[in-house]
Amino acid sequence: MTSNRQSPTPGIPTSWLFTPGTDHRHFDVAERVAAGVALLDLEDAVAPDDKDRARALVVDELTTLRDRDIDTRRAVRINTPGSTAGLRDVLAIAENNCTPHYLVVPKVESAATTDLIADVFTQAGVVADLVVMIESARGVVDIASILGDGRAPIAAVMFGAADMAGDLGAEPTTTVVAQARNAVLHAAAAAGVPVIDSPFFDIGDADGLMRSVDDAVRSGCAAKAAIHPGQITTITAGFTPPAEQVEWATEVIDVASRGVGTVDGQMIDEAIARRARRILVRAGR
Repeated sequence: MTSNRQSPTPGIPTSWLFTPGTDHRHFDVAERVAAGVALLDLEDAVAPDDKDRARALVVDELTTLRDRDIDTRRAVRINTPGSTAGLRDVLAIAENNCTPHYLVVPKVESAATTDLIADVFTQAGVVADLVVMIESARGVVDIASILGDGRAPIAAVMFGAADMAGDLGAEPTTTVVAQARNAVLHAAAAAGVPVIDSPFFDIGDADGLMRSVDDAVRSGCAAKAAIHPGQITTITAGFTPPAEQVEWATEVIDVASRGVGTVDGQMIDEAIARRARRILVRAGR
């Protein structure tokens, strides 16, 4: 058995904007609103009859990235690898050697799922960072194995609140769904893998979005997904530490590097230093 434990504060972009894979005119929207990642969706946002067309559009978009200088990274959410559409997604990316920055794999319940993708990509000589979506009770139960036992390192975990609620027979805002996210956060922290929070689905509730972002930050999430361009500014602002917090974190790391000391009367230990490092990662330091 191999361990895929990574550093405790790997840096990933803080805002991930879902974009339907069926309309190439929207692929650049994420750049215009300064999202960290344009997440091109081949799964839920695409009707069954449109899967082939969306796949071709996304492959074309990824191919043209080689000749473009962009700040916004590209991710692709494929269909479930156990489905015909999902297998076609994986093969299309591998055969065209057009891997995105991140490959988002939905409804992962076993390390065998990511192993399959890793094997296909290895044979094709292509590489992509894998992001697993945990969206079911089975995924929560087996998350430690998913993150630790597979052959492919996992770049991040994305929590899927809507599908999780459906699997549990609960409303998305209930305690049982929050408990599932907590379990994901615990297992991911143990594996050293960052967590991307589920989108906030009410695009008309600005205050609710702010509360959701604040909760994600305070709970230890490294990023948050969005379903509308108008949500990106709030997400980016929420995950950007204020200047005084960055100053505090910088001082903490300086003191910790000298072995022992205090900041603002607080004794600095490794737990405080870890918190400071996370703040600096969010600040891009």
